[in-house]
Amino acid sequence: MLEGNYVLITQEQVLSSVKQQLRIETTDHDIYLMKLINEGVGRLDTLSNFIQQEGCFDVCDGKVKLPCGIHNLVAFRFMDANNRCLQGVYAELPYIKYCGCNVNDWAGYNVYNYKNSAVIVGDCLVFHRQPDFDKVYMAWEGLNLDQNGMWQIYARYETAIVNYVCWRWYLMHENLGMATMYQRDWISQKNWIRSDDQVQQFRKTKRQIAEWMNAWVGQKQWPM
Repeated sequence: MLEGNYVLITQEQVLSSVKQQLRIETTDHDIYLMKLINEGVGRLDTLSNFIQQEGCFDVCDGKVKLPCGIHNLVAFRFMDANNRCLQGVYAELPYIKYCGCNVNDWAGYNVYNYKNSAVIVGDCLVFHRQPDFDKVYMAWEGLNLDQNGMWQIYARYETAIVNYVCWRWYLMHENLGMATMYQRDWISQKNWIRSDDQVQQFRKTKRQIAEWMNAWVGQKQWPM
């Protein structure tokens, strides 16, 4: 396990590294540099920009307002007024099958493909028919943001982000030689992070699905 996969650093730490690299000693450009830092994290466009999240939402007029920053809805289950799980679990079966799970073995656990029951329209989950329940408990992949809506930064991103900011800085100042050097390093680091994320995702997907399914099945009041 690579420690950097799980260690978060602050944007101030990245800003300090950027200023050291550019030999900037004042705070005059901090706002612009922070903008480039956030822009660089978004430009990585990698799997670790997203994290698994869960939450409970109200059903209103056959719709559920999706959470901000959602990237992919993985699964949901209905809940009654007493927060008891009902009618099994609705999941994105292609997502589950991706890791090699045999969903046919789950017949006794009432697992259904959610796309047979609902569709995502804009920022809402719209059911094909009005559900009989008031709440939905969902699991989804969402943007890895902090409470202020800013990107969270993993330690292993730092070198790539510093290279991105330096590339944009020298490009703005028309120093094409330095800009080209940092752009080359940025692309190399970005490609490495993306490929490493693919490997990490393959390893964790099956474990996470198993955790969700075991937890949700354990919470459901199954008929005796």
